[in-house]
Amino acid sequence: MQKNKGKHIGNRYRIVKQIGEGLLTEVYQVEDERSNQTYAMKVIAEQGNKNKKQLINLHLQTFEMEFKREASFLRNMNHPHIIKMVHSKMNEEDRPKSGESGKSNKSNSSGSGEENEQNSYQRDQQGFDKYIILELAENGDLFDFVVSTQEGMGEELSRFYFQQILSAVEYLHLDQKIIHRDLKLENILVDGMFNLKICDLTLAKTIQEGSVVGVFYSQVGTERYMAPEILLGQPYKGNTTDIFALGVILFIMVTGVMPFYQKATKSDPLYSLIYKNDEKGYWEALLKTYQNQQNFNANLSDEFKKFVWQFFSFHYFERITLDKIKGNKWFQQEIILSRETVLKEMTRRKQNLDDKYKNNPTIAQQRIKNTRMTEL
Repeated sequence: MQKNKGKHIGNRYRIVKQIGEGLLTEVYQVEDERSNQTYAMKVIAEQGNKNKKQLINLHLQTFEMEFKREASFLRNMNHPHIIKMVHSKMNEEDRPKSGESGKSNKSNSSGSGEENEQNSYQRDQQGFDKYIILELAENGDLFDFVVSTQEGMGEELSRFYFQQILSAVEYLHLDQKIIHRDLKLENILVDGMFNLKICDLTLAKTIQEGSVVGVFYSQVGTERYMAPEILLGQPYKGNTTDIFALGVILFIMVTGVMPFYQKATKSDPLYSLIYKNDEKGYWEALLKTYQNQQNFNANLSDEFKKFVWQFFSFHYFERITLDKIKGNKWFQQEIILSRETVLKEMTRRKQNLDDKYKNNPTIAQQRIKNTRMTEL
């Protein structure tokens, strides 16, 4: 039996199954028994695992603050490519006051709304007393769709989806004044209509939260997506490190492989060539490194190579900006794929994933576990 399956939260949400797991969080698919709608519920992880229990206890106060901040960010957001928050509960003060809640829509419910809410709070105290209810992205994360075939997504399909991703990041940076700080394929979800949704703002900060406006020191995020200044432990401008991570995302989408051998350091065999600004040497070395890997798409246009190169500059002030991304020739090219073609291709990839996980349940369970470096 799956972990917590059937458990009720808040006299309203019934856990259907676990669909994700981070270092200190768990995500469940839940059914709202009042509306019969299905959502995702993000909670601070239970402390059954000894190592996880020690980690949670050691950093609980910091992580609870990040968890609450994520809810406060999402509460004020409205963008088609950022996951929407439906409801959150963070502490006793979030419990509805007497008379504020209605009765359950279930015909077999009994007692007043106030009594039900009292029972709800007691159940939360016994289980998850802090949670965020989010819209459900039924098709998982973008990482799986990129690796579900043998050659990444190619330039046309990647351009279609990168435009969605960029519109969300532009909204975060310019409208909300928020830096994500953990952009990666696993934090981009795919909804039922195969549209993308950026999620997981646990590490996000407002620009004003920097020690100097927009400047941060904490070494956070996921190592393979980190800009070199973060890896070096230097102060960094959050918007430019998000841009760096966008470049890694785009590169993997198009090619099916990482742009660096391990990470963006001067000692990395591939990134060292970017540091030296040796474009010709880099693309030759990349081909030599991955030419025998089936998942590598080596069919890259010159426009793409020149475009993605600008995301990876060692010095943050030399990286491409949002405005220049939007004005770039590769980015602006007309999307020649029809919506029908996109849906057909993504449906094919989804079927590949379903077949893969059906034939090997162990792989499916391993994909639930998505550990990242976090700010502790």
